[in-house]
Amino acid sequence: MSLSTQVLLGFTLGAGMGVFLGDLAQVFNVFGQAFVGLLQMTVLPYVVVSLIAGLGCLNPRQAGKLALNGGLVLALISAIGIVLVLIFPLAFPDWKSASFFSTALVEEQKPFDFLSLYVPVNPFHSLANGVVPAVVLFCFALGSALMSVKDKERIIGDLSTLADALMHVAQFISRLSPYGVFAIVANASGTYELSDFNKIQVYVLTHTAIAILATFIILPGLVSALTSIRYRDVIRGSWGALLTAFATGNLLVVLPLLADESKRLLSEVKVEGEEAETAVDVLVPASFNFPNLGKLLSLTFVLFGGWFIGSDVPLSRYLEFAVTGFFTFFGATITAILFLLNKLQLPVDLIDLFIAVDVIASRFGTMVAAMNVMVLALLGGCAMGGVLVVRSRRILRYAAVSTVAVIVTLIGIRVFFTYAAQPDYEGYRNLVDMKLLNAPASAASQQLKLLPARDLAAELPTLDRIRKRNSLRICFSRDRLPFAFVNTSGQVVGLDIELMHILAKQLGVSPVLARIDTSLAAQFLKEGKCDIIAGGVPMTPEYLASASFSKPYMDENIAFVVRDHLRAEFSDRDEIKSREQLRIGVPNLPYYVDRLQQYLPQAEIVLLDSPRIFFRDKSEELDALVFTAEAGSAWSLVYPDFSVVVPKPDIVAVPLVFLVKAGDRDMVDYINVTIDLNTKNGVMRKLQEYWIQGKQTESKEPRWSVIRNVLHWVD
Repeated sequence: MSLSTQVLLGFTLGAGMGVFLGDLAQVFNVFGQAFVGLLQMTVLPYVVVSLIAGLGCLNPRQAGKLALNGGLVLALISAIGIVLVLIFPLAFPDWKSASFFSTALVEEQKPFDFLSLYVPVNPFHSLANGVVPAVVLFCFALGSALMSVKDKERIIGDLSTLADALMHVAQFISRLSPYGVFAIVANASGTYELSDFNKIQVYVLTHTAIAILATFIILPGLVSALTSIRYRDVIRGSWGALLTAFATGNLLVVLPLLADESKRLLSEVKVEGEEAETAVDVLVPASFNFPNLGKLLSLTFVLFGGWFIGSDVPLSRYLEFAVTGFFTFFGATITAILFLLNKLQLPVDLIDLFIAVDVIASRFGTMVAAMNVMVLALLGGCAMGGVLVVRSRRILRYAAVSTVAVIVTLIGIRVFFTYAAQPDYEGYRNLVDMKLLNAPASAASQQLKLLPARDLAAELPTLDRIRKRNSLRICFSRDRLPFAFVNTSGQVVGLDIELMHILAKQLGVSPVLARIDTSLAAQFLKEGKCDIIAGGVPMTPEYLASASFSKPYMDENIAFVVRDHLRAEFSDRDEIKSREQLRIGVPNLPYYVDRLQQYLPQAEIVLLDSPRIFFRDKSEELDALVFTAEAGSAWSLVYPDFSVVVPKPDIVAVPLVFLVKAGDRDMVDYINVTIDLNTKNGVMRKLQEYWIQGKQTESKEPRWSVIRNVLHWVD
């Protein structure tokens, strides 16, 4: 049985074992990590010695020829990758989408740092920390310097011998691939949550389909179209390395295998000689320094992210996106994605979604990258050997087959998701079905109650009044998502309501929840009808004369709420201020009005008593609504045609407080102590993550498995 067949068998058995054991398959993780570590052991030393020896043995003419041929092949493959990325959105169906608030909306991102990645200030530090681009640049410099050094044959020979020794070590370790792949795949298939797939299925399936086409049709087809190497020989020769790359998710570990197989294929078609072999030794390790096709496919996530939030990247920015994306991907993938999201004015909190989908997509991307390296080595070696064949008929046939395969695949995926697999929009349901994270103070305390005409003990201090009647009267206004609202079960819930239940428990009383008109808040506090006003109340000067504040328990960030197609226009401060004839809705609070007048003096301001008026009646008449990012994100779940935009670089925070009767210092102090205690013990953070960011905290059920759910051998 060949090694590639053994690897395939290990892959299949590992997947089956993961399904059988479920979460119990985590036991294989340590063996999989050990295998990856062994593979990595020889990679960086191999890159160093093969690059230095490969370049050092060349003369300037040969180096120039290799740079020209390798550069042309690299440009051709990169062009194919960019085209695949730009037509990727053909697969996107028309779906509604929205999401909870993410702190990434208001976080400043660090600038992209090319220097630390590519300039080897300390080559030994770069080697020790695996900064491969800087290591490659150092090797290029040293190898190029060796070209003109006299009596270099001895050191070149020693380096070549060392490279051969490292190759032998890598080949020995590769014999363990069936067992390593088994362990890695068993762990992955046993622990991956199948339910997560429903959220990201469009991207995952489309990315997977394009990756498979690139790996098994487009790239090997390019070799057979331009050389005498047969298509099936490319597939057969790369099969083991492709499976290993897919299973490990690591391109570096298969570079020695790809180099060895490329040399073998070149020798089979009589492309031999020092130049062809040197081309492989240089191009294979050097290719890691450039954006390969697998890495470029990650660019598709940026386009997917725009579609996912309902704000497609406009066609007018595709050229900017393609050029910027290619050069940005010389660095780390996550850093590049963050940079592009900022560049295209998409919310950077999409990076969390990218990390989730990359668990699957990166495996296929690594597989594509492995084929990319092999194709680069084969075409570069053939070019150096002078055996590239440019035949118009073969090239046209290759182009036609590849184009039809890709277009049919993308359109087929779009049709499938549009007519056969379109899911129901769940954003609204995710919000209105939320329940209190902690147990309520009493069983009937989540229902709305009517307030009495007047509290007979209104003149008493609030704490005494609460204890005398054995109840805490909590008042809030309408439309206070996600701080106070009624869920589908008829219960009053929300972040502030959760805090009020904690306060009631500490006081040893029952909470009474009532909904009031905002304009009556101060009067009801004075009359004792309400003991506290909750529901995302901003600390603004207009309340100072009529009520007392607690200390702030969180900050909200001022933002614009706009229709999805207007996101880009409201993402940048200078672009907003350059616009004329703006009509902006704003809550009927003087503080917000003053801030907006200072920020956009040219805008016409329309006062709104409720954000619901904007979403239901005024959205066509108004360009935007000034609101907060946290609350606006919750409203976008109810109305998914709208999005939240925080214009950069301005980030303005508004503290949220609770209101009590004016001058009641004891009540203020009691609430402040409650806020401090729950901030220190982490409760406040958990509540904000749950109600504001939508993070579920319930413990997950064990992954479905045969051993647990079918055989019932374990609990």
